[in-house]
Amino acid sequence: MKKLVSVLLSVVMIMSILSSTVVTAAAANNSDNGGIMPMYAAGFMWTSSLSFSGKTANCKSTMVVFSGEKWISVTQSLEREMPGSNWQTEAIWTQYSTTNTLSCVFNNSKTVSFNGNYRVKSVYVVESVTGVRDTIIAYSKIVSI
Repeated sequence: MKKLVSVLLSVVMIMSILSSTVVTAAAANNSDNGGIMPMYAAGFMWTSSLSFSGKTANCKSTMVVFSGEKWISVTQSLEREMPGSNWQTEAIWTQYSTTNTLSCVFNNSKTVSFNGNYRVKSVYVVESVTGVRDTIIAYSKIVSI
């Protein structure tokens, strides 16, 4: 009887882990995560990039999903490094999917007032073919101006 209860509890624990509806992953700043890629229920490729032309920040977020999946939204933030390695949001934009396209390329620009270190944070919400939603966070490289 004890063995049956242990097996049932193990199955319940595994099922609760596998049935999680939202997975959030935040990659460490400029980290390759030790070469280990997190597992997501949906999404094939996601990137954030930042470049400057003078004082104008050019922000780009790209998402590609597998056939049958959906990208729901992308929220893009231009962030500036403050003392103590804190990041302050300088601008934020959101785009929602209006069709079932397999990709999203989201470009924005902003003229900044201060020199310093900047990065782009992209927060993607994607949905798998089974309806499981994931939140994926990607950071660009830090750019100094």
